[in-house]
Amino acid sequence: VAGHLRDCYHFLGAQRSVGFPSLHSFSYGLKTEPGWDSPLQLETSTVETEDPLHLQMQHFAQVCRGHEDPVCSGRDAVESLAVVLAIQKSAECGRPVAPSDMFLEVTQVTQASHEAANLNSSQLPMQKVFPSMPSSFQTSWATTFTPPGPTCATGSDATESQ
Repeated sequence: VAGHLRDCYHFLGAQRSVGFPSLHSFSYGLKTEPGWDSPLQLETSTVETEDPLHLQMQHFAQVCRGHEDPVCSGRDAVESLAVVLAIQKSAECGRPVAPSDMFLEVTQVTQASHEAANLNSSQLPMQKVFPSMPSSFQTSWATTFTPPGPTCATGSDATESQ
């Protein structure tokens, strides 16, 4: 379609095709016999674009006020974050990184920073909330991400190599 974005994906079905990102849809008319020489009808769709970060923060504020239910649990959010961080760390280091390693790293950094600040656990109520990774998470996230490249230390390996 002239004057529009070029689509990088085309999803093809028996009755219709859709291009992305334009959302242009092509199909035969109701009274048109499908075939190579038959004309296609173009339908365009528009989607209202909004900043996803703004929408997430707006939803978070509504959840905090008790006006909306969260779309995911806190546990789901932490697990998703661990997966994203493991992928990022694996890409940086070039070695497999298990999402569970991210919990070990957070615990080690937290303990080191508390020791550096001469704090004890009685002064840190949050220390007791997240002392270690739950065992169910260890078994459910056994997958590791393996990119090519050099190795780096994470989790329990990090403390041994230092």
